[in-house]
Amino acid sequence: MSGGLGSFPRPSDEVRKGALEHPGPSWTDWFYSTFLQVWVPLGFLIVDSWIVAGFFADDLPVLIVPALIPALVVEYYAWAYLWIRPAGDRSYSTRGFERTWLRPVEYGRWTVEGRRIRAGLPATDEPPRGPDPSEFF
Repeated sequence: MSGGLGSFPRPSDEVRKGALEHPGPSWTDWFYSTFLQVWVPLGFLIVDSWIVAGFFADDLPVLIVPALIPALVVEYYAWAYLWIRPAGDRSYSTRGFERTWLRPVEYGRWTVEGRRIRAGLPATDEPPRGPDPSEFF
């Protein structure tokens, strides 16, 4: 097929080789890490709007905030359980992870790091930073 809407430029051999060597995330990683990360919060927004609309329909706008607070708390914990990642500084790396009310899990269930940890692998492929403690003993 030459010309028209169906023709795309052919990638060079090195681009094709690079794409085969590093294909990117798997479909599972993409689905849980990217696709659902958009649609689950949209579902949260729909539920919150139902709560607001329900109280407006019943002429009880004073109760909107007390009803939204538990919904927002449940949504935050659902988000944290599924997608929370450690901060960039990883300040807890020296003392270990400690569960708090704001950090219920170390890695979210649907993150790449969380799946690696549950599989018994290190969280990332990158080598640890800093000096090796075994060099001092």
